[in-house]
Amino acid sequence: MEKDVSGEAREKCHCYVIQTFTGQEETLLQFIHVQVNPSLYEEVFVPKREMNRRLGGEWRMTVEKMFPGYVFIHTSCPDELFLSLRNIPKMSRLLYDGAYEFIALSAKEQRFIDRIGQGRGDHTFRSSKVEPEEEHPYHKGDRVRILEGDLKNFEGELIGYNLRKRKAIIRTQMFGGRDVYIHVGIEIIKNIQFPCIKD
Repeated sequence: MEKDVSGEAREKCHCYVIQTFTGQEETLLQFIHVQVNPSLYEEVFVPKREMNRRLGGEWRMTVEKMFPGYVFIHTSCPDELFLSLRNIPKMSRLLYDGAYEFIALSAKEQRFIDRIGQGRGDHTFRSSKVEPEEEHPYHKGDRVRILEGDLKNFEGELIGYNLRKRKAIIRTQMFGGRDVYIHVGIEIIKNIQFPCIKD
């Protein structure tokens, strides 16, 4: 139990995920903002990531959903919130016609989610600047130095890079301890050559 500013005891806030159809995350988010009592939750959001994509022959930064099909919500009263969600007919259709997936994150999973955009409050994994340590050409497995960006806070989960596609790969556990591999965008601060081999 925690205490609020009035000194009254209140339940600790935990993070839950609500599963919906991929592409309907923002719609579900709006339903919650408009139709659910704000006293039932502290925050509701969709984690996102910046990614470098090659579009029209040029590299462009895009913003994408990190976990398509999921909306995250912090609440200290999950039972009341769950009942409130069930009472919204349009939302029920979004949530598999009432077959809800309302999952509590473990402490480790919640710490991971809370670190995304930490300090900015935007829940977006921003692109990071990296620099290969080896001389040209770059070969898979060569060391890469993180110069700046959100990736610095996730080095413990970092398992590799695909510099050709300008992304890093981090591994964590989510949704009941299942291993998930997340690609996040990087910017390369050095002109490097790649051997003519397939990724």
